[in-house]
Amino acid sequence: MDTIRDIWENSVGKYADLPAVRWLEKKDIKECSYGELNDEVIKIRRGLSAEGFKGAHIALIGFTSVSWVESYLAVTTGNNVAVPLDANLPEEELFELLNRSDSEALFLDEKLVGKFKEVRTECPELKQIWILKEGEEEGFDTLSDLKKTADMSDDVAGNPSDEIATIIYTSGTTGKSKGVMLTQQNLANNVAA
Repeated sequence: MDTIRDIWENSVGKYADLPAVRWLEKKDIKECSYGELNDEVIKIRRGLSAEGFKGAHIALIGFTSVSWVESYLAVTTGNNVAVPLDANLPEEELFELLNRSDSEALFLDEKLVGKFKEVRTECPELKQIWILKEGEEEGFDTLSDLKKTADMSDDVAGNPSDEIATIIYTSGTTGKSKGVMLTQQNLANNVAA
């Protein structure tokens, strides 16, 4: 198992009907099986391809949610590079990291939309922003919109094991945060260990 996609597809094959994610929605416990989660991951992965994203740095700013998990897996099991950023960082620092990471697209938590009204002005390299929710959001595309663009006839090839899978930014205690580039094999080895 050299890539995150290899590990993910192996897990889906073994545990398709078992819960992969559980979350609390109001007072109800919701769950999504590996198979159901994989269906959404594939839609997002294919949607990214249909939108022209290949080899792109794609940022994710949000809180723990099934939509965030779907999006991160879609990026890392496809042919793009995930750039997860801490939603609790100050707005100016997030804008700077979006620019320094060369992010071309952004998945943004719906709770942060009001805080990020300036993102298109401050981050001119961003070609697309999707809000991490199903349904509609005034002035923005959502995950639902991206999934609708997916070409369901063919899946997207994943990156080889020596390609970068994600860029993780350090806490920056001695200056600016530094991006640590991790390959598919780095992540796969961490999972295997």
